[in-house]
Amino acid sequence: METAPSWFCEIMRAQNFGDTLSCGSKTYVYRNGVWNASHLDVSDQQKQTEEIFAFKWKKETTFNSPEALGRVRDWLIERYGTFSALLPLLPPEPVVLDAGCGAGMSALEYASNLYLVISGTFILSVTNVIFPKLSRLTAGGREGEFQNTIRQTLRVCLFFVLPMSAGLMAVARPLIALVYGGGEFDAFSIGITSTALSWMSLGMAGYAVQNILSRAYFAKQQGRVPLVAGGVSILVNLVLCQLLTGRFLVAGLALTSAVSAAVYALLLLLPLQRGEGRILDGGALTDLLKMTLAAAVMGLCVYRVLGGLSAFLPGGKLGELFALGACAALGVILYFLLALILRVEEAGLCVSLIKKTLKRG
Repeated sequence: METAPSWFCEIMRAQNFGDTLSCGSKTYVYRNGVWNASHLDVSDQQKQTEEIFAFKWKKETTFNSPEALGRVRDWLIERYGTFSALLPLLPPEPVVLDAGCGAGMSALEYASNLYLVISGTFILSVTNVIFPKLSRLTAGGREGEFQNTIRQTLRVCLFFVLPMSAGLMAVARPLIALVYGGGEFDAFSIGITSTALSWMSLGMAGYAVQNILSRAYFAKQQGRVPLVAGGVSILVNLVLCQLLTGRFLVAGLALTSAVSAAVYALLLLLPLQRGEGRILDGGALTDLLKMTLAAAVMGLCVYRVLGGLSAFLPGGKLGELFALGACAALGVILYFLLALILRVEEAGLCVSLIKKTLKRG
């Protein structure tokens, strides 16, 4: 017969009666590891949940009262001790990260979720499309077509990912404010989360390359290379966390993630650059530098324009939405024009595709 832990009864000021627990006028039954109310006063509309869920009531006056908080604090100190008692157990000059009561990890989580939605939707769609084709080319022994597919996929993907990365860095704050802002997600939360998103966005190109190239290795049944590359990137992540977190806090953690993604991508790319069948030749590398330059100029311009727009736009969600829309339109047009001026091959292909589409229409 299940019994309630003694510390639980002590905190709840309750008496233990074997498989039941009385707390005030209520009686709870221990079922499948969860304390359920033995009887719930529910409406007819709530009958279907009576045997499934125990209701979770938010009793501010009960659980957040000074008496209840003090009792929990005393119990935690008795069980685990105080922080000052743990200090002698730490090594000399320990690194303690204080990002605001766990705000740093929360900021990274929120930023990472938004980052993966924006980048992952495009990048993972591309990789899911090419993987079956790569597998077929490998099975058929068509190594030349295999390399051409990887080469073209990398170039086209980076043509779009690089401006996405720069644009996301430029509009991180209004984007976070629009998506998450409001209620308890205050100005501090917006600031720390937008900082994380900005630095995390630096790794978007690495994230794209590693996803594409890992599919190439898996299609050739060479899983050892991605495994080793992943292990090295984890070690780089750990080392950089030690070096950057203490000084740069959340920005250091986000930058560490970006650098480790770039290292992972580089380790996957280097073996494919050996010999005559290199994935990226001199012309491709030159075009990638042009794309990076165009994306950087675009991002800087969008950032400056965004700063000027804030003085003329209304506050609230409407102003944030208008600012993001205007900056997105400006960024797309500016990047495309810069790519054409720099004679990036993918920009010319886009022009040809648009002309063909218009003729068909």
